[in-house]
Amino acid sequence: MEAYPIITHGLEPTELISIHIECEKLANMDYFSESDPVCEVYSKDKKEGSEWVKIGETEQINNNLNPKFVKSFQLEYFFERETMLKFCLYDVDVMTRDHIGDMETTIGRIMGSRKQTYKGNLFSKNGNTTGKIIISAEKVATENYSLNYIASISGLPPKVYWVFFGRDDPFYFIERSKGPESDEFIRVYQSPHQVNTTSPRWRDEKITSLKLCNSDVNCTLKFTIMSFDASGYHQPYGEFHTTLKEIMDGKREFEIREVGSSKSLNCYFKLDTFNYRETKSFYDFLHSDWEINLTCAVDFTLSNGEAQSQDSLHYINPNGSMNQYEQAILTVGQVLENYDTDNLIPAFGFGGIPLYSGSRSVSHCFHLNGNENPQCQGLPGLMEAYKFSLQNVQLYGPTYFAPCLKIFIDYVEQNVSQKLYHIFLILTDGIIHDMTETKELIAKASNLPISIIIIGVGDEDFSDMEELDGDDESQRVLDKNDPYAKPYRDIVQFVKFQDFKHQGKYALSEEVLREVPTQVLGYLDLLS
Repeated sequence: MEAYPIITHGLEPTELISIHIECEKLANMDYFSESDPVCEVYSKDKKEGSEWVKIGETEQINNNLNPKFVKSFQLEYFFERETMLKFCLYDVDVMTRDHIGDMETTIGRIMGSRKQTYKGNLFSKNGNTTGKIIISAEKVATENYSLNYIASISGLPPKVYWVFFGRDDPFYFIERSKGPESDEFIRVYQSPHQVNTTSPRWRDEKITSLKLCNSDVNCTLKFTIMSFDASGYHQPYGEFHTTLKEIMDGKREFEIREVGSSKSLNCYFKLDTFNYRETKSFYDFLHSDWEINLTCAVDFTLSNGEAQSQDSLHYINPNGSMNQYEQAILTVGQVLENYDTDNLIPAFGFGGIPLYSGSRSVSHCFHLNGNENPQCQGLPGLMEAYKFSLQNVQLYGPTYFAPCLKIFIDYVEQNVSQKLYHIFLILTDGIIHDMTETKELIAKASNLPISIIIIGVGDEDFSDMEELDGDDESQRVLDKNDPYAKPYRDIVQFVKFQDFKHQGKYALSEEVLREVPTQVLGYLDLLS
């Protein structure tokens, strides 16, 4: 669930709310299949001069003109202030993102709608109606439990396929009722699919009670079991209803019935294990004497342009204005240095030839300050080390992340007993050339007190960086020998500097650091 910090200027929010998104009858943008929609969400104050700020985007749902998105967003709701929201629907293909339509409204309009559910039209750029969007809001509960379970089903009835290559690939999704007397449901979770089996088992499933049922243990939950199809046309096996209270009270087997029928499939959804505990807060993390350490790595490949050129991304302007690398380091570092008492920042470069060492060959991990110890004294020391390297490092290439990542991870592993949470800030200008090894290292790091922030500078192709961002669980791989395994945590956040260049001083830091508290708490969950 996304959490978006709106600057309050001293006002206290009336409520913290969560919004959920679904669409109906979207215009089809594809010729040979149906659209693969994703929804981007933006916010701004309703006053002259305010600019739209991206809150985030939903997951992509393949081949579906009536999507119900699982990903939800938390917002601060002020009764006395009008906050605009914009929802932008796109059809996502391999190389393109085609605009389907937009809808603008206010948080007040949503909250003032019957049952806090607002339905509006989507409009294309030329003003045509391209479908409907439904926005539901609810108050976020303060109580929250972390739920961990292993689930299985034995003996699902095989699906009948009309093509030779059909197979059973079961998955399930969970929906919660919109209210005690409502027959409408909000989708809150979708499991991975298990391949070619009628007796699936889902290991290490995790969700919070806040996400599952807004911590209302009596809320009706509907589990629907489906057979996965890459085309998006999934076939249902059956469903069952329960509540979190029923599960917490000890019920572990649930009879699966045909969808919309009382006819039993003669098989059961079983919770082989189920554990829950109250979640910790970020305040609890700080209060227990943990610290946050920043480590930085900077791209010195030739694609940045020679530093002496005014067109270079590394150009140091004599008038004192900062380049994108300097701005990104300063913006993120100013927030994180508040949580680091030793004020020491290890800093590395990659993709260049460190002439200061007498080397004439490219290094994919060198010390930014030219010393044996890579640690810099605070932000001033880090900025000084960056400028030193621009004068003493020859830009080269190619772009490899893995060498710096490996050294960083090894250091964290050696100090894992200390109460230190590490943030690795990588600044780069484009495509990397060691994607497979980098993915494997990120998966390894997901079991450690680590978050990785990647900031893309310039206007190059950042599709690789989007792939590394773990928000899409389908792209997250833990073990190269097990393509269906998942990392322990999503620890990567990628943003393009250009997207925030004109959005004010704090927009970039808010975006890149927004997921850190959740990632920190995810690590504490692992420890417990």
